[in-house]
Amino acid sequence: MLGILKLCNSLSILLLPLAVTTTAVTTTGCATVSREVSRSEQMHFRALDVTGCRREMPAITADSLAQMSLEGPAAEEGISVYYNHGNDELARGVAQSLHKAFDAAREATGVELQEALRIYLVRVDEPPQSYDFALRFTNRTYGFPLFARVGTKTPAEVFEQNAACICLLTHEMTEMALVSNPSCSPVLCDTRAGTVTNCNYTRWFREGVASFAGYAAAEELRADLGPEAATLPFQHPYSSLARVRTSLFSWHQFSDGKLNDDNYDASLGLLFLIENRFGKGSVRKIVEGSRSLQYVDGKALTDLINKTFHTDLAKLVEDFRYPRLGLGMDNLTPALALNKGLPVDGALVTRIVPYTPAAVAGFENNDVIVAVNGRPVTNRYDVETALLAAAGAREAVMTVARGNSQQDLTVDVASAGVDWTKPLDSGGPSRSTGAGNARDIGNATYSWNFTFE
Repeated sequence: MLGILKLCNSLSILLLPLAVTTTAVTTTGCATVSREVSRSEQMHFRALDVTGCRREMPAITADSLAQMSLEGPAAEEGISVYYNHGNDELARGVAQSLHKAFDAAREATGVELQEALRIYLVRVDEPPQSYDFALRFTNRTYGFPLFARVGTKTPAEVFEQNAACICLLTHEMTEMALVSNPSCSPVLCDTRAGTVTNCNYTRWFREGVASFAGYAAAEELRADLGPEAATLPFQHPYSSLARVRTSLFSWHQFSDGKLNDDNYDASLGLLFLIENRFGKGSVRKIVEGSRSLQYVDGKALTDLINKTFHTDLAKLVEDFRYPRLGLGMDNLTPALALNKGLPVDGALVTRIVPYTPAAVAGFENNDVIVAVNGRPVTNRYDVETALLAAAGAREAVMTVARGNSQQDLTVDVASAGVDWTKPLDSGGPSRSTGAGNARDIGNATYSWNFTFE
């Protein structure tokens, strides 16, 4: 088996009108400027526009790891953590925390992670925001780098510096286990050979279960090590599900990349909906039931869910409604809170669409939503979950921090939009674009591609 994970991010800089000397910055157009200025003595130089790109992209390869002289491993039931000299105790703590997180993912989904995990805990001056990762692993061993800033003492600090990784790592290992389980029929993938494409339409299930596992692992880390230990990349599962509806079941590996962002979240939203409707443990029951199937494609999975819960999955999704309030929101990170002078956690209001329930309720830009119907919220996902809990009511009371005070805004959720085909300009969340398996997490774009041999 060959696993290739590629993470990339670029930073663009616009500097006006200062002259700047910076390493690793490329400027263009200097010859043109020189030629134009020399044409006429009447031309006055007033400003210089500098557009540059700084890209620090460390590569994690077998050769670069060999040069690091890593020690270890510190082992914990299938998890091996290799580390730089002096970080043995830290590595043991990381292995133990990962073991707890993966146990939570197994318990939530019933998926036994087949691959042994090899973590490379690399000490750095500052954790990179982007890096290339290309390693070949055999014998069902999966590897992943984690970075630790010089002076890092605790696993909580390690995971805070790699906050998006636990969700992504658990996601990928879970999906690999679903499609390559040697003890039962694997969940069939979509394949392409030349001009022939075979779609089994299981992507909604594979991605949904994998994201559900990642969510469970992240929640375990957050409970064990603190809320900064893991970032939840899936922030709008319910609104995405209400928007894409049954088109989710035709999502496949070669679909237009523009569909990916909505469908990743919607696939998780569907499993959340199933758990809410049929009880905790429902996702695990589906996974366990799929092991008895001889041919695990999209239709077989849908039939299994219908039979297990005496439901009509397509109708359940088609009938699902979620209130469109007309709010644009963003997670309030510590840096964003400090920059805007907002000393609270919550979901930051970035846009209010005119004439929508949010506009009528009196929302303003830079309001911070801190509670819904008295239930505290710290991010966009919390807001979605709280609004789902308010389903069936006519109104929801949303508490916002504005300036130095808090106030309650009453929102008419009963009439909050039913047309989910329109973009954000009409009150719905936007669809981000991308290619392949790209996901935007924070300010970085992560993309990954796995090839099985």
